[in-house]
Amino acid sequence: MYSYTVVDAHCDTISELYRPLRLYQNDGHLDIKRLKAYKNWLQFFALWAPPQLDAVGAFQRCETIIRQFHEQLARYSAYIEQVANIKEIESAFGRRKIGAFLTLEGGVPIGGDLAVLDWFYAQGVRCIAPTWNNSNLLGTGAGEEDPVTGLTSLGKQAVSRMNALGIIVDVSHLSEKSFWDVAQDCAGPFAATHSNARKICDHRRNLTDEQFLAVVRAGGVVGMNMYPLFVTGGKKAGIDDLIRHIEHFLSLGGADNIGLGCDFDGIDYGLEEIKGAEHVYLLFDRMRRMNYPDSLIAKIASENFLGLIKAVCR
Repeated sequence: MYSYTVVDAHCDTISELYRPLRLYQNDGHLDIKRLKAYKNWLQFFALWAPPQLDAVGAFQRCETIIRQFHEQLARYSAYIEQVANIKEIESAFGRRKIGAFLTLEGGVPIGGDLAVLDWFYAQGVRCIAPTWNNSNLLGTGAGEEDPVTGLTSLGKQAVSRMNALGIIVDVSHLSEKSFWDVAQDCAGPFAATHSNARKICDHRRNLTDEQFLAVVRAGGVVGMNMYPLFVTGGKKAGIDDLIRHIEHFLSLGGADNIGLGCDFDGIDYGLEEIKGAEHVYLLFDRMRRMNYPDSLIAKIASENFLGLIKAVCR
């Protein structure tokens, strides 16, 4: 057993259940068999619908994924259970179970009806990204060329409703203007669940120093993404390349604001040494060899995201 408690703030594994893919053991990046080798593991599982679907189709896709997700959790209930707040997470960890934390990546399924947010909340969703790369009725996504607009009026209302419900706002796929709208309007801490440092790798999905400092001021957390395109800008990257992003954010005073957002099963390939969840411990082992204090490793591995959940989710 690896001695680490890990929180991974993004994977696309359950959106792959259509293949079909089984949570206990599969040929993807992440499964129960690999996660239970760690002391504790909390996994953010993202609901995602292809951008070509309209609001009705995207909502129906999410309904199907949630149903399949619940079927998998019931089948493997000896190892994993859904959690929605810090009390439930601690209870699951205390019984040696993996915590499954449900999120929504992209607000297309919400359509123009904010009451749908309450439905997602009732399903246990506790983190929502208003957009994926494409734009929708809530705002402009990171994939748009030279976006000049940010959150719509409806998007700003959605952020307010998420704040009221106790849902973490995820800015990883927002355009810069949308990001700054969240930074201005969000009533509490928010997250970039799977983004890196643009100073190290100049990609639009990564955060500028100014954006990272806004997350820090809000008490939020940024999850380090293991996709080489966001690490080095190419097809190859290693652990030391990812650590460059961590060290840059640390240089900005972000010791309490860095976590993991591995993006497993949402990327074609990962770091050279980390082919899946079974290898995540190698990152922490490397940090130890670099004389990172155990207290800082624990913050990055789990404590910062657990603190965010405790502050926001009910």
